[in-house]
Amino acid sequence: MREMADCNDSYPDQDIPDGTYEFKVISVAKRYGGANKDKPFYSWKLEYEGVKGEQVTMPNKMGDLLRALGCEETSPGKFSWDTDLVVNQVFSATVSHKPDKAGKIRQEMSDFKKIKEDAPF
Repeated sequence: MREMADCNDSYPDQDIPDGTYEFKVISVAKRYGGANKDKPFYSWKLEYEGVKGEQVTMPNKMGDLLRALGCEETSPGKFSWDTDLVVNQVFSATVSHKPDKAGKIRQEMSDFKKIKEDAPF
């Protein structure tokens, strides 16, 4: 059977440059990957300074982001939240790019803060 395969980088133009920005959540989707395709991660589509970008985040790196978005923390480090309800929420964060244990450069976010007023998007 003939197949088509897109072998390009999944996120070619969606890296967010290093710096601190105000972000508006456009969408959040839960995905699965890893060797056995069973490891969950979240793809956050974001808008900042009139540009769209993406942040891929493992659940163990999302606690401070979910707190900044006002999600319910049911017990320490465990959250009950709805991906649809965080859409259009605004927060600030600092973006950096660092190598992981294997040496691959990964985009990370830190210093999350809730933005109370409307952002100029």
